[in-house]
Amino acid sequence: MSELDYVDDTVEAPVFGFALKHGLILGALSIAMSLAMHFTGLIGNQWVGYLLMLVIAIACFLFQKKFRDTEQGGFITFGKAFSVGLLMYVVSTILGTIYNAWYWNAFPESIENMMEQQYQGMVDQGMSGSEIDMAMEMTEQFMTPTMMIVFGVVFGIIGGIIISLITSAIVKREQTF
Repeated sequence: MSELDYVDDTVEAPVFGFALKHGLILGALSIAMSLAMHFTGLIGNQWVGYLLMLVIAIACFLFQKKFRDTEQGGFITFGKAFSVGLLMYVVSTILGTIYNAWYWNAFPESIENMMEQQYQGMVDQGMSGSEIDMAMEMTEQFMTPTMMIVFGVVFGIIGGIIISLITSAIVKREQTF
């Protein structure tokens, strides 16, 4: 059998270029939504944060599906879909970290506003004054720009892993021979 007689039915598209481009789009989407939250006074709102995560997860799914359908000939393994998703999240997290470093320095009052929201939430839950004082003292240690960036990176990657696992399970479509 010569090389001309053999037809490879699998399509191997490069993952990195696609993930880089679409990770930058995910990051830009996150930044745009964050700025919208800032200018509408919703920074720190838990439900809006959940909505942001949902929008990003849906975008990740759509980008993985796009990769499968346009770059992979309609088929993709779980592993390759996961690689695309996770790499997009890594790129998005790096971009988001750069943005957050700028944001927390440009708008330090946002940290104070989030602290006030935390305080009010504790009051609304009926916590005692001493419980609130202890909780706020601990919260203050983690509400510095540096700590928020560190936690953003860690939780961005962990969230990327979890969401990529879920979306990859949905997107995968393996070719049967």
